[in-house]
Amino acid sequence: MPILDAKDYLKDGRTRYIAAINVAIPQAARKKISKWEEPEHFGQVNRIIMRNYQILKRLYNERGMPIKNWQLSDEGFEFKFMTGIYKLDEGIDIFMCYEYGWYQLQDNKVRIYFVPRFF
Repeated sequence: MPILDAKDYLKDGRTRYIAAINVAIPQAARKKISKWEEPEHFGQVNRIIMRNYQILKRLYNERGMPIKNWQLSDEGFEFKFMTGIYKLDEGIDIFMCYEYGWYQLQDNKVRIYFVPRFF
């Protein structure tokens, strides 16, 4: 099918126009267009999650002593970003950043947990 111009598009309608686009775009360009590229916000989200992970790792204590919310916030922790939710047998939902997680306690305190990966 030959490459159509705007006049042919107006006469023949949508189907012929789409076919013309497929013929007009070289194969190399089609491959480049079809290649998926990571959106910019994916990198931003990943940086936030990694920062949360580093903060949890640094503030984690094996005794399970709770810390204040402001301590996490002052470090730059963002509570809305996590990698998953781990449910304990007691019915507690721990919000995870990889193998470290947090649970919101009463009176603006947070308990940090370490949940090793099971493979």
